[in-house]
Amino acid sequence: WAANGRREVYLSGQAYFQVTKNKELPFVVYSRFISTTALGTAFRVTNVDNGQPLQVRLVEGKVRVELIDSSSAKTAPAYYLVPGQEIVFTNPQQPGRIHAFKKPAIPKGTKMNTALATAAADATYMFNNQTLAEVLDHLSVIYQQRIVYAREDIGQMYFIGKIETTDPIEKTLQDIALLNKLSVKKQGGVYILKRKKQ
Repeated sequence: WAANGRREVYLSGQAYFQVTKNKELPFVVYSRFISTTALGTAFRVTNVDNGQPLQVRLVEGKVRVELIDSSSAKTAPAYYLVPGQEIVFTNPQQPGRIHAFKKPAIPKGTKMNTALATAAADATYMFNNQTLAEVLDHLSVIYQQRIVYAREDIGQMYFIGKIETTDPIEKTLQDIALLNKLSVKKQGGVYILKRKKQ
């Protein structure tokens, strides 16, 4: 995961990344013939190795995308994306195409930046030392379920890991609760997390 002063992931498939800003330790995703370097960023990489294009979609922050497996890689420019843009590569010999993507509808009453919910329903979400409050807010949008918690209960808790959205929300929340000594229950369609009494 961390080698040579870098945080590195080799991706096959699709994953959404929420990356904590760290100028000293860049976060790099390698997928076939491109690398995506991020600093304090939320983005999605799609690398379905069946002849489909490679795609990087930037939700927030900034990323640099470079060719890494091409005879022209040394002369090819780096691509810089701004939030709301995605770049698509069909093969390493052709330049990437940058265009805007449409952001999803925001569930009513959601308090967080729901642009973070741009990944597909079967995506993998990677969290890198995010606060548990942020993770639960993300999950609320991803699953379109209300999740209630007291900030004083989880204010100093952080989460590192991945969440598969193919898993039911009950399993995901139970796993998080178990790791953080929390209880979780469903009441009236709402999931409630609380600190367990000692």
